[in-house]
Amino acid sequence: MIQNYNDPASPANADKWAMEDFGGFTNSTYPTQNGVYNTGASLNTGAYSDPTADSLINASVTGNSPTAVTSEAAFFTTNLPVLWQPVLDYTWAWKTNISASDPTAIENLTQYTATPEFWYLNK
Repeated sequence: MIQNYNDPASPANADKWAMEDFGGFTNSTYPTQNGVYNTGASLNTGAYSDPTADSLINASVTGNSPTAVTSEAAFFTTNLPVLWQPVLDYTWAWKTNISASDPTAIENLTQYTATPEFWYLNK
């Protein structure tokens, strides 16, 4: 969960909280292996191929069954084709007297990039 950090672009949502999907298969809020383990996927560097996996991924991404995502996740719980290391979580916290000359210097924290050289302290 992140705060709507771009209030000027969406004044009706100023200071409201919202979910943001930053993309990537390690940070995505949608739990699918689409693009990673389906046959011929762009991130499938090991050429993993399983017709059951393909079918389950397809169903969870394009189907209308409310259990499709759960079925895909259950399959990969026992059929994971790689040794999977968990992604390290980051928690960033700062005082209200820290700001940045460019909003991107704060926004990029969501992509695991710290650029404190662009931060400054307010009095």
